[in-house]
Amino acid sequence: MRRFLMYTVILGCLATPGLLVAQRFQEAKLPAAVAGQKRLQNCRVSYVNEAQVPAQEAGVLVELPIVQGAQITANQLIAKIEDSQALMQGKAALAELTAAREKAASIVDEEIAKKKAEQAKVEWEKAVAANNRTKGAYSDVDISRLKLTYQHALLEIERAISERKLAGSMADVKVVEVEAARKSLERRQIRSPIDGIVMEVNLHRGEWVKPGDSVAWIAQLDELMVEGRIKKANFSPDSFVDKPVKIEFELSNGQREQLDGQIVFVRPSIEAGDVRVYAKVKNKKAKGHWALLPGMDAVDMIVE
Repeated sequence: MRRFLMYTVILGCLATPGLLVAQRFQEAKLPAAVAGQKRLQNCRVSYVNEAQVPAQEAGVLVELPIVQGAQITANQLIAKIEDSQALMQGKAALAELTAAREKAASIVDEEIAKKKAEQAKVEWEKAVAANNRTKGAYSDVDISRLKLTYQHALLEIERAISERKLAGSMADVKVVEVEAARKSLERRQIRSPIDGIVMEVNLHRGEWVKPGDSVAWIAQLDELMVEGRIKKANFSPDSFVDKPVKIEFELSNGQREQLDGQIVFVRPSIEAGDVRVYAKVKNKKAKGHWALLPGMDAVDMIVE
């Protein structure tokens, strides 16, 4: 009887750790292992798209219609640099373009020159004919002057044609100047290159900026990158490349959450015996807040 009791106590002691582990497993609400799945633990979460949005022109910030935490869309205006001088240059270039196009399209000067040439020719030929009928009716000087007037009128026609062609070329130059002015105005309107959240506003309205100064940091949270590592001995390209994954992590309330993703890149190198795999994951909101965040700890990648 004594031996039986001792045997029972020993079995109870041996069973206790296993019961505790099972209890903790249930409390953590971790899913049971599935055959064929690979779990990469302690993965790193980072942004797929983020940008330190720079100023492209020098000047004073006159508008800054964003605040930290604001949700914005791609191409949304986030700042504006003073543009009055660029605007005046654009208006001047546009006016010059209009004038050049009108001159290039007008044939009035050519027609006037042609009419003058016709009249000069008639007067010259009339004087020559008069001299043929009556010698000395016109002096040689008068005949030369009338001929020169006719030749000058012909050159005026050529000049009018040349000036119209030159106006066409100037119009092409002014098109470039107008486009340059438009681009200059666009560069003074600083727009977000991506959809995302304003993480930081680095400047204030009224400050002077120069090209390259970061106005704001914007990051996209609806799609994130998860980086995991697996030992080379356990790695097989067929088991990872382009495979669907589940990204599993713990929420602030202790519940486990899973998001769908897909492996988009396997780094073709081995570092400290590991192979790095990268998966894009579609994030979602829980009670108005993004569930998965860059820098979050204890994130697992389950490769299906």
